[in-house]
Amino acid sequence: MALQMPEGMRLAISLGPDFDAHSVWMGTFRSSSQSLLSRGEFGAEVGVPRLLDTFERFGITTTWSVPTHSLQTFRQAVEAIVEAGHEVAAHGVYHEYVPKLDPAEERRLMELQIEQHERLLGTRPRGYRSPALDVTDVTLDLLDEYGFEWDSSLMARDFTPYHPRVVTRIDPERGNEFGPPSRVLEFPVHWYLDDFPELESLNGSPMMQSNQTVLAR
Repeated sequence: MALQMPEGMRLAISLGPDFDAHSVWMGTFRSSSQSLLSRGEFGAEVGVPRLLDTFERFGITTTWSVPTHSLQTFRQAVEAIVEAGHEVAAHGVYHEYVPKLDPAEERRLMELQIEQHERLLGTRPRGYRSPALDVTDVTLDLLDEYGFEWDSSLMARDFTPYHPRVVTRIDPERGNEFGPPSRVLEFPVHWYLDDFPELESLNGSPMMQSNQTVLAR
């Protein structure tokens, strides 16, 4: 799929904040640390207004991926996002680690987040980004079944949207096999384009980089 650029423009940048707030610490890191939760509160009370001001200043409308835990815990911040004209995509319930979910639990959480989006925002989400930037063998089928138009969890391209395929056979000696392309359109992501590893300090994590290094990328 070719990217349609405005006349005279050669470069497009997609900005898509993940408004995880408390949920990333509770779900992915399984922590109830008050210090970590306060970092999530910073994202809601300080980070969201700063991003909204920046987007307004430059005339940018974008998509925010928001766990439904954030929808419920920080309602005013989410309402500000919606009032500013930004899209809110599904991003799990509590930032669950999707690859570890069994099919029944993944379906339950998919249905729950759709119900909570409809109840809290009055709209059904068009897109989904896995909190883990990873999926199970059934995620794409679930997204198709529940009417999602796009996903943003996989990494088989860099700049070009595509229709992802599940690897149906993994065989180190005979090669792998793919299933058919999904109806759901994939907007690729990559950890290299995510600022979380470079900007978060987790128990002395060696991934943390200086602002100058991040900006130089």
